[in-house]
Amino acid sequence: MKISLLFMCKSTYTLMLLLFINVTFSQCVPNFGSASNYSLYTVSGAVGNTGISSVIGNIGTNLGAITGFDAPTVVNGNLYISDSNTSSATSDLISAYNQLYNMVATNTAHAPVFGLNETITSGVYSIGGAGSVNGNLTLDAQGNANAIFVFKFQGAFTTGASSSVILANGANPANVFWIADGAIAMAASTSMYGTLIANNGAISMGDQGSLHGRMYSTTGAVSVYGTTISNIGAVTEAVVGGIVSSNQNIASGTIPANLVL
Repeated sequence: MKISLLFMCKSTYTLMLLLFINVTFSQCVPNFGSASNYSLYTVSGAVGNTGISSVIGNIGTNLGAITGFDAPTVVNGNLYISDSNTSSATSDLISAYNQLYNMVATNTAHAPVFGLNETITSGVYSIGGAGSVNGNLTLDAQGNANAIFVFKFQGAFTTGASSSVILANGANPANVFWIADGAIAMAASTSMYGTLIANNGAISMGDQGSLHGRMYSTTGAVSVYGTTISNIGAVTEAVVGGIVSSNQNIASGTIPANLVL
């Protein structure tokens, strides 16, 4: 006699009643909570723009200043400095970063340099030091819109000039994450997808760069230089709670229907 419960977060739990419990876990997209709608955010540091940029999404700092986003730069969002909004965003960002940092690596053998016309499939890539993207890097979801790509660097993360991250076969920018234990610097004309978090370091994007995602720092400045930033499609809303889809009596010797949350 078996009841299968299907949960969001890409995990399936199978309960064998009266016999044993068999649980299979998989990686989950972290919930960024109130930090989700920020395209540029730092817990502690300044947020600055040089040149003419375009930003879709909120901009904020919990401790610092925001400068350079006046016209002709266009900001489709709100600016927040050291208020209740940034306080909530700070705790939610740190929580999400910790979830990403603690994800179990599925690939520890990749070289520190990604790209050079390379195509990779989903997984949690862990690099034991600094890393980079140079040239073209294709993220292939193989038809799975829920495929997750996480890149964890135990050092700084950089991109070469005119480097491009390309999404293929259903890859979703909301499921792409780049986290560095140090600074993140994206060179001029970089085309990037996903959420980037510099832990205890500054994060920047160079002239004519474009990001379909978000730039965060736990401690450090956030700087853009004539760039285009959009968080549209880069935010995954958390699915909370649920109810059993049906009630049923289970008699001895019968096979129950699946119950779905």
